[in-house]
Amino acid sequence: VNRVIAAFLKLLPFFKMYSVYCSSYPNVAQAMEAAHAVKGARELIESASDESPSLPALLFRPVQRMCVYPLLFKQALKHAAEGEQTDRFTDAFNSVQSIITQVNENVRRQEEQARAADVLLSEVGGEAKALLSADRSLALECQ
Repeated sequence: VNRVIAAFLKLLPFFKMYSVYCSSYPNVAQAMEAAHAVKGARELIESASDESPSLPALLFRPVQRMCVYPLLFKQALKHAAEGEQTDRFTDAFNSVQSIITQVNENVRRQEEQARAADVLLSEVGGEAKALLSADRSLALECQ
């Protein structure tokens, strides 16, 4: 058990990459629709859909995984022996929660930046600089 937890904690910093994937996930439906317009891609997707799980299900798994890890450690914590093992599971659970918070914050920030870019492109034109703060977040939204 300690080896598994140690390995998980060692890899945990790399989970921050999920923020890029999770923030891009809403574009999957549009990308799938565009892929269906290309004959070769459509055939590949349809042949893959004959097997289980489907391509959309596979693409959703990384998003689901972020929700499963805390549940896994919370459940394992209930069955852990008191002492060092409990402490290790608690550390793992808290670390996962911290990463999820960071991922969610990064996704929220990327959504805000995309919204800011949409405002700039659609309404403002050359006056765009006044709407963004130094970190490129939306400072003002035109009504």
